[in-house]
This record gives sequence, C-alpha cells and structure tokens, in this order.
Amino acid sequence: MEINVYQQCPCHAEKKIKFCCGKEIVGSLNEVLEKHEAGQSASALDTLDRLIGRVGEKDCLSTIRFRILTALGENQEAAATNERFLERNPKHALGLQQRAMVMLANGNLDGAIDAIQDSIDNLPGNVIPISFAKAFGLIGYALLQIGHTTAAREYANLALRINPEFAQAKRIVYETFTGEGSEVLLKRSFVLPEPPAGDDPWLKKYENVKRAVNRGQFRKARQIFQKVEELAKSHPVVLQAAANLSTFFPDPKFAHRAWRTLAESDGLQPAERVEAEAIAQMFQAGSEAVVDIVRVTYLIDDIDAVSSAALSHPRFVSSEIEESDDPDEQGPPPRFQFIQLNRDQLPDGSPLTLDTTPSAIGDVLIFGRQTDRPGRVEWHGKRDVDFDKWQSELTGSLGVMPATPENIEVASQIPLEASRQAAAWHFPRSTARADYMEFLREAAIQFMTQEWIETPSNHLDQQSPRQAAKNPAFHSRIAAMILTYQLDQEPRTWTAEVAGMLNGELQLPSIPNIDLKRRPRETLTSTLLRFVDLDELSLEDLQRCFVSALSTGHLNVVSRIAKKLIGTEFEETILAKDFLLSSLAGLTADDDECFEYLAQARKHAAIKGNPMGGILISEFEQRLMRRRFTGLRKIFHELQTRHMDEQGVRERFTEVLMKFGLLTREGGVVLPTETPEEPAASAGKLWTPSEPAAAGMGAESGEQSGSKLWIPGM
Repeated sequence: MEINVYQQCPCHAEKKIKFCCGKEIVGSLNEVLEKHEAGQSASALDTLDRLIGRVGEKDCLSTIRFRILTALGENQEAAATNERFLERNPKHALGLQQRAMVMLANGNLDGAIDAIQDSIDNLPGNVIPISFAKAFGLIGYALLQIGHTTAAREYANLALRINPEFAQAKRIVYETFTGEGSEVLLKRSFVLPEPPAGDDPWLKKYENVKRAVNRGQFRKARQIFQKVEELAKSHPVVLQAAANLSTFFPDPKFAHRAWRTLAESDGLQPAERVEAEAIAQMFQAGSEAVVDIVRVTYLIDDIDAVSSAALSHPRFVSSEIEESDDPDEQGPPPRFQFIQLNRDQLPDGSPLTLDTTPSAIGDVLIFGRQTDRPGRVEWHGKRDVDFDKWQSELTGSLGVMPATPENIEVASQIPLEASRQAAAWHFPRSTARADYMEFLREAAIQFMTQEWIETPSNHLDQQSPRQAAKNPAFHSRIAAMILTYQLDQEPRTWTAEVAGMLNGELQLPSIPNIDLKRRPRETLTSTLLRFVDLDELSLEDLQRCFVSALSTGHLNVVSRIAKKLIGTEFEETILAKDFLLSSLAGLTADDDECFEYLAQARKHAAIKGNPMGGILISEFEQRLMRRRFTGLRKIFHELQTRHMDEQGVRERFTEVLMKFGLLTREGGVVLPTETPEEPAASAGKLWTPSEPAAAGMGAESGEQSGSKLWIPGM
C-alpha cells in the first residue's frame, strides 16, 4: 500500500499528510507498511522506531506503531503507545478506538464498550472508517461469549454495516440465531418501532435516538431516549422502543425493567403481554438461585478393583472417554469413564415407568497413577439436595475408596429451576423412539403438575405458581413461565395436554388468538404465531410464516403450519412442498409416519424436478437418529454420486456425519451395521475407497462398492 503526501493522514482524517505529519516521513512510512503487509512486522517495527528516533513520535507514526505492536502481541507496549497518543489528543476517535482494543485485550469489556462509545461520539463526519468494524466485531464476540446475545448481535450488525465483508461479524450474527429452547425468544431483530405521524415534542428527539442507534452511538441514544420518555409519558411506541433499545446493552437489569414495564402496560393483546413477560424473565435469569456443578476427587490405590467394580455394577454405564476441552487440564485422559445412575439399568424390553427408569446423576472418571499424583476417581455432577446420598452410594458401590473426598471444586453453576427439570434419563438400548418420547411427555407432566407448580420463583416474587395464581396480576407471568418451559421442552415432551392440565389446575384464563386487525401478520414475531388462527392467513402468508418459524426454531408453529399445508395445493414460489414434508418428518414421533413423509417428499421432488440431496440427508439423519439403519449405505452412495454439487449439500452432509461420529480423522466414514434387530450406534468397520464394503455395512446384493468414497473437501 503506497501512500503519497496528498492522502489523508493516518492519524487525522481531515488533514493531508503533507500538512499534518509532514511529507518527509512518507518514504520511510511506505517502507514500514510494505514490511508489515509482507508479514515482516518485527522488521517493520524496527524501521518505524528508527524513524521515530529521527522525527519524534508523530501522531500518524504512533497510530501505526500501535497496529504493529498489536499484531506482534506486544499489548503492554501497545497500550503505552496509545496512552501517549491520547495525552496529546484526548478526544481523538482513532486513539479512543485503539484504547477499546487495549481494554478488550486486558479483559475489561465494560471499559472497551465505554471507549468505543467515546470514539464513535467523537468521530467527525458521517462516514465511519472501516477499521472500526474490527473493534465493533471483537466487542460483539466478547459479548456473545458471556451470554449477552442481543447486545452481541447489535455490535456485530454495526460491524457489518461498516464492512459488509467482515466474516467474523457474519459468524457472530449467525451464532446469535442458533440458540435452542427459550433462546428462540431472542432470535429476532429488536429494531426501534416507527413513530406515529404528528408534531408532538418527543417525535423529533425520537428521530435523534434512531439516528444515534444507526450510527452505533448506543450510549448517546439511551441518554436522548430519557428525554423522550419524559415528554411522551407512557406512549405505546415509546414503551416498545424502550424494551427494544434495552437489548442493545449488556445490562440485564435494565432490559428486565423495560420488558416488564411493557408487559404490564395497557394496550397489548394478551399474547403480546405473555411474550414481553417471557423476554423480561429471560433477562431476570441472572438473579435466580443456582446449583453448583462440582468436580469431586477421591484418591485411590487399587485402580483395577475400582474399575472392575464399576464395570460389574448395574448402576454404572460405561461411556466413551472424551478429551478435556479445559486448557488448564493437563495429563493423560482417564482410563475409564462411566455414567452413574440413580437406579439399576433396565433390561432390554422392559416397560418404561417413572418409578423404575433410571436417570444419570453424574459422570465418573477413573485416572491411573501419574508421576506426580496417585490414582484418582473424579465425580462430575450437581451439588443438590441428594449430593451426599449419591457420594455415599458412589464410595459404597466401588469398594476400596475412601469415604471422604480429597477435594470438591466448583466447575460452574446452573439455575436451580433448570436443574430440577434436567433429568438425563437412561433407556434400554432397544427402546423405540415413540415409547421414550411418550415417557418423556409423562415425565414433563409429572414435573410440571407436581413439582414446578409448588416451587417458589423469583419471577413470581418468591411465590409458587399455585400461590401466585390466586392474584390475576400474576397470570401473565405464570403464562410466560409456562411458555418458556414449552419452548425448552418441545418437540420431544410438550403437548397441548401439558398446558391444558396446568391451566386447569391453576384456573388460568386461556390466551385468545391474536387479533390480526390490531397486529398485522407482517409485524408478528415467530413466538406470536403460536397464537394465530391459521385459517385467517393466506396460503402465501402460511408459507412465509413456516419459513420464519423454522429459521427461529419455533417447532410447534412449524408443525402446525406444515400439517395445514400438506393437503393443500399451493404455488411453490416461497416454499417447496417436498421441503415441507421433509421438515415435518423430523418433527413426528412415530417412525413409520416419519419415513412416509420422507417417501412423499422424494416422490414430489421427482415429479417437480426439485433437488433431492436435502431430502436424502434428512432421511439419512432420521435413520441414524431413530436407529433404522436399513438402507443407509444406499442413501450414502446416492448422495455421494449424484447430489454433492447441489447447493449446501456437501456442507450439511459433513455436519451430519460429524454429529453422529461417522467421519474419521483419516477421511473415511464408519457406517452402522444394517441389522434391524439390535442396531449398534457406531458399529461397523472403516470403509475406504480401496476395499469393498464389509459384511454388515449394508452392501446391496450384487452392487459394486467402494471405488469412489466421497470425502469432505474433495
């Protein structure tokens, strides 16, 4: 990148280099930049420091020195360089942006946010330099890492407005839309609503708020908005704007207050009130009671005796040894790893009942003796009311173990309410999918109608749902809690029966459907689509709503719309019917119904000449998930030879192979044995291009196999 004396100066965009830092530095500065861009950053820094020794630490040289030091990882010296620059230019936008990067490198996220807001407030003109995209993107990434999903999305979106090609910002935005369960409440754009027409005094200030938000001046927007609230009192648009604006900040208490105020305001339809309250409760989650997830360590001498006891005990299930993802964890992996159950394992063919089916209570890792430490058993699980009971059972079941642990370390924490419903059931291997889904539904009903209903909650001012239901002021809060559980548990366990039983037990009023005259379809969120009479939507609206609900994970809505459209003829301009059938297949509990939908999808795609790859991947995935392995190899071969060039097929198929552990490091694929009686989840031998399919790998009679295995990346 060659510069000349008439370009804008790197440190002061409003000045040319000739009239800012001087034309005499241009030749040496070009040499520095050429070395840095060629990857010779250390040499570039030496050249730059010699130049500074001759002409002094001019502002443009200081800013470039900061960039090179940061690239070299010399954060302390970069910070010192930045501080000297800001001493000379206290309100310089570029210097403040670089301060934000210093703060971020030092783990001071709050300081980084303040610095980037100072920077954008002091930036002259309307154009934001492209270098700011990195700062906003990195702050967005840091916010995402600590769970501030909506604020992370806003910072990443701003980075993309500055630099639409910024790949990291695109990934951040994508990740904010991949949450499951109740996270789908946040998978939407929280844009400021349009104001009404008129000349009310607050309207002009509200436009200033919107301009500040579009520029990324979130702090300034919040300050101006306080004036709007003073002038507009409780105008519905202002209340909605306050709630949406609150999501731009990593301040859960601020967001909780704003969404709770909206939920309790007049003018909302009941379903809108429940949605607003559910979001308010999500931002209140940080104040919940928590349960410790602990690592309990016991020192042992006889590793063989302990492992033998675990292998023969009906309450310990051998599990795959996983490599630790903790960078501080050093040493060899465990010799054995088990899941400890609260009851004996059920034999194959046993009926599933809530009184006999076991659930996992912890992971047990057995480590051998190392040079600097004896053998040990580690137990990973919850420190809840049954903690002492499970520790006593652990030490008693595994024989030669001390009764008292060597150490108990808190690894993390989870909300108490979440821990109470998070039973990890252990089913016999041959259990049919429909049977265990029916069991999970019964378990959800039991939990909600017997335990949840009597448990005090901070969402209800420490009352239980049964107590709070006596006061109509709490009805929306209880309905929001039920909605949250519904989002977390569907489609596996939740049915309309659960909600009906709870509403009847608590005598809650039913939530009426949305009045589409007061809330047009195009303004509905995916959550509110749950409360819409589908007969009021056109076929085009239904297709658009299906796509919206599927993209945000509102599976209840997806299933309802899909079943509505299945028997209807519609113009496939928005949604292909074969895609609709394929999506519905993944949502049904009945295996035969699932594969019938997929067969219909194949037939429709063939008639219409639509791409078949996505349907085949769906069937491949469903056969693995439901352990219906017959035909897997045929599907694999068809995908490999005919459909890899279709859009997205290669990437999605790779994800499925990795998800089920079928893709080896060597690039081969392990396919399960096609044995319908007792299929193994990962049985079979490695199939490579140079050999025929082994027995049990699903080779079709008379089929030539093995000559051209597709490997991701080919």
